[in-house]
Amino acid sequence: MAPQKAIVNNLLEWYRKHSRDLPWRKTTDPYAIFVSEMMLHQTQVNRVVPKYIEFLNEFPTLKSLADATPGAVIKAWAGLGYNRRALWIHTAAKDIVSRFKGRIPSDTSELEALNGIGKYTASAIACFAFKKPVPVIDTNIRRVIGRLFFDETLPREHAIHIIATSMLEVIPNKYASEWNQGLMDLGALICKPSMPQCPQCPMIGSCAYYLQLHSSSKQNKNWRAPKTLREPFKGSRRYYRGRIIQHLRALPLGTSTDLQTLKGRLAREAELLTTPSIYDLILMLRDEGLIIINEHTANTKANLVRVRLP
Repeated sequence: MAPQKAIVNNLLEWYRKHSRDLPWRKTTDPYAIFVSEMMLHQTQVNRVVPKYIEFLNEFPTLKSLADATPGAVIKAWAGLGYNRRALWIHTAAKDIVSRFKGRIPSDTSELEALNGIGKYTASAIACFAFKKPVPVIDTNIRRVIGRLFFDETLPREHAIHIIATSMLEVIPNKYASEWNQGLMDLGALICKPSMPQCPQCPMIGSCAYYLQLHSSSKQNKNWRAPKTLREPFKGSRRYYRGRIIQHLRALPLGTSTDLQTLKGRLAREAELLTTPSIYDLILMLRDEGLIIINEHTANTKANLVRVRLP
């Protein structure tokens, strides 16, 4: 296994030649990086890029986002999925304005205290916006470190964190951002889940996973990394929740529609959903703050229920 400094140098050299051209890497504006990290959570990069640009055009400053209505943010979030994150980014912006005078904090504990910001997002903002030397552990980084140091894809989270922290101790603080983003890009482009491109990897001589894979006990086997099984999306409750929000986004802000009309718009896709089940989904969306049911008409009679974005 190569020394830690050699591993760092190999990755940084590779990253500077092969890094992905992403718009949020061309700015040091903490607000723009905050937006990108909130969008990137559970969403593919190629879907985020155009929405990131559109979102910043509509809400160019943290205050403009905080001053917007929840419905306006939900409409702007169209295409990104996981609509609760639209509420999280909005309430986090309002919280930053009220608690930190509109300045995004650089401390990870303060960031984690904001609504909708977990450990990963807090670390990413601290590192990428403020150059803090903190571990940033997403799915790609977890896989790369697991393979590089443990010859497996998913070691314990605590072990991953120890390695990620120790690596940062041999890196000058000014390179911490490049190191973390280099690990991300390596996982996205080379060290893929099921078909890692090992011959193209700058870590090939240091990787415990590669060495174990090509040991005498395995070198003659037709090996392929296991595929991750995913829950079917189309037809799931999450799918129909998203469709309901999509139809409400099409309405002018402040405009409501009745449940029967909404069901009619979903009819071709939701043939198996009865009116009560659609109503149950609407109640869930209401409880999460994503929609409003007109209080003076809210009851189980479908023809009287009207819903809209907040």
